[in-house]
Amino acid sequence: MGAHMIVRKTRGSAGALAVALIVSACSTRTSDEAPGEPAVGELTGHGGQVCPDRLPELPDGVDDSWMLADGVPTFGSFDSAWLCQYAVENLQDRIPGSGTAFSWARQGEPVKFPESGYGAITTMLSSFEVYPPDVICTADLGPRWMVVVVDGEDLTAVTVDDFGCHMARLSEDPFVTAPGNSADLNLAQGALQPSRGIVDDLKAAAGLG
Repeated sequence: MGAHMIVRKTRGSAGALAVALIVSACSTRTSDEAPGEPAVGELTGHGGQVCPDRLPELPDGVDDSWMLADGVPTFGSFDSAWLCQYAVENLQDRIPGSGTAFSWARQGEPVKFPESGYGAITTMLSSFEVYPPDVICTADLGPRWMVVVVDGEDLTAVTVDDFGCHMARLSEDPFVTAPGNSADLNLAQGALQPSRGIVDDLKAAAGLG
């Protein structure tokens, strides 16, 4: 189960629709747990891991290239944060715009942000904007970088393309939900526009600069 959310829609100063999310940890119960045993949270349920080996894929026939979010979420605090890099697998079998989603594999191990790097994360989370419907991006391809923020047992991920328009996509559970394709309609779906240069800022904040 992803995070529980209470949603409140308000109109921002620029007239854009903003979606305010209050996120709390959600516990899940595995099939081998007996009734009455404590439920298992996301972090424990994934064995203490924060970044999956591969990003969850979109459903068949869904192409995430131009799905744009129509609201900007707000975020709460977090206890720790991690940065992971992903690259496309089997590129020869993937044709952009064909309705076939890319498959993304993690490169290396997750890197934990020092507390001194949290400023870059909060800047990113507070600076998202909605793309105009006629946005045009280049058709190049590169890696994706995923920031996973941990709040108790709750994992929330932001995946940013290091190519094209550098689109950012959200996941309430990076092991379950494909970036930008939340099963919970209360979470902003599709791509959001991050601040310029955010990938370089995140890498530097994590000590990869």
